[in-house]
Amino acid sequence: MQLIILYFIFILASCSSGTGADIVLKYKTAKNLYVKGEMEESVSVLSEIEKTDPDFLPALFLSGRIHYFMNKSETAEIKWKEVLKRNRNHIQAGKWLIKLYISENRINEAEVLLFRMFKLSSEDPELMILAGKLNKNRKKYLEAIEYYKKAFLFEDKLIDAHLDTAEIYSLFGLKEKSLIQLEKAAEIGGKGHELYKPVKSLIRNIK
Repeated sequence: MQLIILYFIFILASCSSGTGADIVLKYKTAKNLYVKGEMEESVSVLSEIEKTDPDFLPALFLSGRIHYFMNKSETAEIKWKEVLKRNRNHIQAGKWLIKLYISENRINEAEVLLFRMFKLSSEDPELMILAGKLNKNRKKYLEAIEYYKKAFLFEDKLIDAHLDTAEIYSLFGLKEKSLIQLEKAAEIGGKGHELYKPVKSLIRNIK
């Protein structure tokens, strides 16, 4: 129910800003095409959205991703730069642009943008990984390892979140949902994690 309410709030906000419900529906169509792997068709729909409302940033961002996966890096870069031009705090566009820079060995540009993104989200594990890749490319291996270690810490936070969710479901007698969360916790940690055996034992007991 909460997700449905949030979705309608999003539509109303879009309508009030001149975007219109039709833009939102077109965007959903483009996303569905993207998920199904129909890239060209998705880009076509996104292009229509961009012509109608250039300020609808989700379309620009998704268009950048699709072009990137289609090996059209120049177009992807243009799309993501446009997103950041309109919204300097769009961290996802920043992350993808950093990935692009690193893949093309444009290390200085990647470093400048990474520093800017870290100002927005200093604890973001994806940024930590990108910083690790950046340092690895520069052969600064110790610095790379330090960033990767920081990223690994997020894994434990995810495990805790799944375990807490499993406990809540269990309190309300939702056994199947609780088991799903416990399985996810075990999967994230893997067999080498200290919580793997206790969690697996708990799963067997519940079953």
